[in-house]
Amino acid sequence: WEMIKNDDLRMVTRLVSEMGKAASRTLAKFVFDLILNTDTNNVINAGTIYDSKALYHADHNNLVTDALDYDSIDAAITAIANQLQADSDEPLNINAKYLLVPYEKRSAAKIFINSEDKPSSSGDGTIRSTNPNFQALEPVIIPKGYLISDENNWYVLADPADLEYLNIGFFDGKENPEIFLQ
Repeated sequence: WEMIKNDDLRMVTRLVSEMGKAASRTLAKFVFDLILNTDTNNVINAGTIYDSKALYHADHNNLVTDALDYDSIDAAITAIANQLQADSDEPLNINAKYLLVPYEKRSAAKIFINSEDKPSSSGDGTIRSTNPNFQALEPVIIPKGYLISDENNWYVLADPADLEYLNIGFFDGKENPEIFLQ
C-alpha cells in the first residue's frame, strides 16, 4: 500500500510485470502437470486414460525407466518411432524432437545429444562407437519443480509437426494475461 500511497509508478509497473511472469509460470506448470499426468499429491503418472491404464505404461510402449544415457535415449526415440494408432496396427510415423531434462541433467543431456561418438562400455576410452542419436533431439532444460522435484525424470517428446499432443485454447486469441490500471 505504501507504493500506491506514495504514487510510486515504477513499483506498480514492476509489480504488474511480476504478476504477468507468475501467470506465465502457472500456465507452464499446469501444462507439465497435464503431460506428467500428476494427481493432487504430485504423484507422476497417477491417473488412468481410455484403457484404464496409466498414460505412461509398458503396454503403451511409451515408458523408459532407465537413467539418462546414450542407450536409454535411443530406446525412447525408437519407442516414439514405433508408436501405433490406438485400436489399430497402423504406424503413426512420428519422429522424436525434444529431450526434456531438469536443470541438473542439462550437461549430460547436451553431451548425449551433441557427441558424435559415444565411449566404449569398457570405459578405457580407446574404442568408441558412433552415437546414433547425434543431434537427433533438441535438449530443453526444464525447471526441476515442473518435473516434480526429481532430477532423474526426463522425457522425449514427438515433433509437434507430426503429432499434436496438447492443445491449449485462449479466449479471443490473447495468450498473455492482461492487467488494467486506472
